Amino acid sequence: MITLLSATREPTTFKAAAALVPVTNLFQRLARKGVERQHQAIDPANRYGGLPNEKPDVYKARSPLYQIEKLEIPVLVHVTKNDADVNIEEDMQIVDALRSRKPDLAETKVYENPAGGHLFDRQYDPQDTATYRPVNTHEQRDSWNRVWAFLDWHLNPGNEPMGKG
Repeated sequence: MITLLSATREPTTFKAAAALVPVTNLFQRLARKGVERQHQAIDPANRYGGLPNEKPDVYKARSPLYQIEKLEIPVLVHVTKNDADVNIEEDMQIVDALRSRKPDLAETKVYENPAGGHLFDRQYDPQDTATYRPVNTHEQRDSWNRVWAFLDWHLNPGNEPMGKG
């Protein structure tokens, strides 16, 4: 979310941006996860000045989905269909918006069902679900390889592989 907001708010500061399983629509997120609980999580100091029904313009300005027209730099977005944190219905809104309105700037990929969803490899001990154990899945490696290639292409002016030449 922060990556996408930064890319749209300061379009000349960055050359490219990559966002993996980003929160993109605060209205949908709060409605799905519970307005009061999520409001406390995203705005504990009440800097937004209220809930979405009280300050819709504030929540819209902080939702990357509504900022796509401001995008001027290449952006890569990866999402997963089995993300238990940022659900696919929310993420497909940004994927569809980027594909339809910024096809020359956006590179998107939807991963079907990586082990663990949100982090592409989040695994838990069945006896201790609070303990995260990374497993280095194929999808996670694929995503990171695509991120590095994307950034290398857009950040390296000569478009030569980084570390060579």
